[in-house]
Amino acid sequence: MAVPDIPPGFDFTDPEIYTTRVPARELAELRRAAPVWWVAQRRGSAGFDDEGYWAVTRHADILKVSKTPDVYSSWENTALIRFTEGMPRESIEMRRFILLNIDPPEHTKLRGIVSRGFTPRAISNLRQALTERAQRIVATALESGTGDFVADVASELPLQAISELLGVPQEDRGKIFSTVRPTSTRRSSTTPSGSTSSATRTRTSATVASARTTAWAPAWPSWRSS
Repeated sequence: MAVPDIPPGFDFTDPEIYTTRVPARELAELRRAAPVWWVAQRRGSAGFDDEGYWAVTRHADILKVSKTPDVYSSWENTALIRFTEGMPRESIEMRRFILLNIDPPEHTKLRGIVSRGFTPRAISNLRQALTERAQRIVATALESGTGDFVADVASELPLQAISELLGVPQEDRGKIFSTVRPTSTRRSSTTPSGSTSSATRTRTSATVASARTTAWAPAWPSWRSS
């Protein structure tokens, strides 16, 4: 296999890279010279008990990985490419029950159930109510003049929508926020040195993916060895 012309030790999952750019040149070089390339990491640096992952950058190979869940499993190590260093294994496994991290056929069954609540008709029925809620949220924030933007604005509409969809009383929506916020805060506080932010994963998913062999691929095209 040809050796790609990329900097030694270049790690496509390093969040620091994405603070300034998407590594398009390095990805193109991998596709040209080594479409399946081992990326070494210090053991545990990405939260996994291994020493790296295989980067898969060619479209045909990514499709094959995404369609072979019995070999490249999202369930094994989840579809997230990087966690905080020192992440306990049980914390990683807890994320298996998120739909994104469940393999077929269970994923297909659950997706079929969930998708019924997101048909055009179902969304249309929510549109007016959510539009009015959004206007009230902004008006309240403007009137107060100060506050916690995340709690008072950014999270408020999603919380109200989720509560509506799940049948949770609106007065109890704060309980949902208090349950999930510690995890979100912990992740964001370690970025860029610890875990990859959602924005980074989204920007990268179109160009590269990484996973562990018996691990996964769909969200990011690549895999890790177990």
